[in-house]
Amino acid sequence: MNPVGSSGSTLKPRTAAHAEELFAVLSDPALYQFLDEEPPASVEALRQKLARSESRKSPDGSEHWLNWVVRDEFQQVVGYVQATIHANSDANVAYVIGTAHWGRGLAYRAVEQMLRIAVAEFGAKRFLLRSERENHRSVRLAERLRFVPASAELSASKGVIENEILLQRVP
Repeated sequence: MNPVGSSGSTLKPRTAAHAEELFAVLSDPALYQFLDEEPPASVEALRQKLARSESRKSPDGSEHWLNWVVRDEFQQVVGYVQATIHANSDANVAYVIGTAHWGRGLAYRAVEQMLRIAVAEFGAKRFLLRSERENHRSVRLAERLRFVPASAELSASKGVIENEILLQRVP
């Protein structure tokens, strides 16, 4: 897949080769206030984690694992976006942009690009985004991207807990 870019940001499929550049971004403890994981322990540990998703498919082939690094207008890696597309064409969406790059519109442009690719190339029919309610920055971004709160029934079926919100967008 060719890099996708507009308005100063570029998406490129994420591989283990991006570990060193991503490590610098993902080592910031401030990123993990609302994430259920820890910063990577080392560049090598991150490289191994990234290598597991390079196939872009789950081991059983039932899901597309789509991961891109996000580069800014200076071609600096600033984070990543990802979509997991299930057999029913639902896509779980996530994004992480380094704190030094917040407020520049990079996440908005990168996620919007990713959503277009997921529809055009992989047939995604509905996007789901799960966030902690207190992660106001992420929830605002999702709302700007035209995500709306999912029904209580859908949220319950996805195991959303009290301090979380499930947002959805139908292309």
